[in-house]
Amino acid sequence: MKKFYVLFLLTAAVSAAATAQITMPADSIPSTLCKTWTVSYALMGDTKVTMQPGAQAMDFAFNKDKTLVLSTGSTDTKIKGTWTYDAATKTVKLIINGQGKMTVTKLQADQLTMSIDTKDATPDDPMTLKLVYKVKS
Repeated sequence: MKKFYVLFLLTAAVSAAATAQITMPADSIPSTLCKTWTVSYALMGDTKVTMQPGAQAMDFAFNKDKTLVLSTGSTDTKIKGTWTYDAATKTVKLIINGQGKMTVTKLQADQLTMSIDTKDATPDDPMTLKLVYKVKS
């Protein structure tokens, strides 16, 4: 039983370290995050899905006043939201249309990774959907 407990604790520690990946100081986050980002590719489980030419993109523009604008596709639909840094989980939580289903789990100067909660969309087969963004030029 002790071996099982130790194995469980090790697994939990590794999982926690893998999800909390924003390692920069909290006061550096706005200057790194507050840019316009465009999707580079998606990760569905372990499968990398590249964006096809002409595919509908989801671009994010983050602002230093902790607001954001999500632009979708060729219709230029713009959806406003907010963002906040959660020091406990070391992630940036996005609130769009009153819902917090998107989280920035990794942030670098030229790339961010966003995790999307798909439980409501696919309750029988929830999977982790991650979008990897690059700075829009």
